[in-house]
Amino acid sequence: MSNITKACGISRQTFYHHFRDKYSVIEYLYEPAIKEIGMGCGSDIQEVLLRMYEECCNNRANYISVISYEGQNSFEEYCIKGNREFFMEYFTQKYGNGNLDKSLETAIDSSCHGAAFTLISWIRNGMKECSEFIA
Repeated sequence: MSNITKACGISRQTFYHHFRDKYSVIEYLYEPAIKEIGMGCGSDIQEVLLRMYEECCNNRANYISVISYEGQNSFEEYCIKGNREFFMEYFTQKYGNGNLDKSLETAIDSSCHGAAFTLISWIRNGMKECSEFIA
């Protein structure tokens, strides 16, 4: 925590006035970008993925830095959560609320973890492949 407040030039008290913990900073920083990515894509999963990879390319240093933290409330968890929300909304619109069977929910969870793993691996490996290829 002291690294964050020192780098920002603020006191811990000021930090906690704006954020409940250091993990809420991730939400604050990335939620607007994630929402922006999904806007205008409708149900085009390919377009959402492409925009996510482009966002990472455009803010390379930020994403390389944020993936260094692993564990609870990490960027990986945030990606999985965001992916799951997108897919659940997509399939709820397609099949109706309450019509998702357990096997579909399991497939969604698996896809969300796989998409997050692929994104983070791509970032860790220096984002060498073009975003169109990865998405």
